[in-house]
Amino acid sequence: TFVLNDQVEKLEETGDALTGVTLSPWEAANLMCVARTRPMTLPSTLSLGFLVVRWRRAGGNHGDSLPLVVTECDMCPQHNIDPVPISIRADLPPFGHVQQPMHVMYHVTNHTHQLQEMQLVVDSPDDHIIFSGNKLIHFRILPGHTRTVNYTLIPIAVGFCKLPSFNMYLNRMNKDMTKLVKQLTPRELFVKPAHTFVQPPAPAAAAVPAI
Repeated sequence: TFVLNDQVEKLEETGDALTGVTLSPWEAANLMCVARTRPMTLPSTLSLGFLVVRWRRAGGNHGDSLPLVVTECDMCPQHNIDPVPISIRADLPPFGHVQQPMHVMYHVTNHTHQLQEMQLVVDSPDDHIIFSGNKLIHFRILPGHTRTVNYTLIPIAVGFCKLPSFNMYLNRMNKDMTKLVKQLTPRELFVKPAHTFVQPPAPAAAAVPAI
């Protein structure tokens, strides 16, 4: 069980999947916890919390009578906290096809308590992709709201193609968010050959017996 700091909110946990599991001496188990900091003033460093593991040794027919052991493990005692005023999420297909349009959406969310005015500049995409859409956009996002930007991409070559990258500036905060945006958006997309239809050969005509 993950016991998190009051300033951290748990979103998802996989600890229940290990309930009742028996591990051999050479086996290992992994746990995952998805969490986020609560919308409040946070220090530069924060202790996330700790992990509580309840387990007992397997002892054959008498395993259930062995005492239960409780182990607590610190999860990164001090973690650096970097406030993120905005986030961007890409919505695109897992792969593309040559000469077939793909619709790509980028969702920009304002996580602050203020109206944010943004400037989005699109870098020149890969030479193997035809790009359709506005390369310079000014827009505003209300606190807690999301703005969606749509683009159309047409791949013209097979293989990994470089997706458009963004430069983003927050005018109100006078802050360059380009580095964060490049970390949150995918950089490449695999392109497959165009769909081809192979018509099966026609069945051979049956021989007509001679009379």
